[in-house]
Amino acid sequence: CPLCRAGDLLVGNRAWGCARWREGCRMTVPFEVEGARVSTAQLLALLTKGVTRAVKGRRLRLDLRASPPTVRAEGA
Repeated sequence: CPLCRAGDLLVGNRAWGCARWREGCRMTVPFEVEGARVSTAQLLALLTKGVTRAVKGRRLRLDLRASPPTVRAEGA
């Protein structure tokens, strides 16, 4: 988990989330952002780099400073 640096990410019903959510970690990455499905390759890029490559002129960016952390699409 890039937020708490201790938990692993688990697959939930609507998002990937930190296994340490019971301890208060609010890290989640939704399966879908603004109508676009997030692939496992994009998830890996978000967790390691904080941003994905541009696909069709859009990229995803992970904002860990937001509360809770958010993933947003950039570009058009």
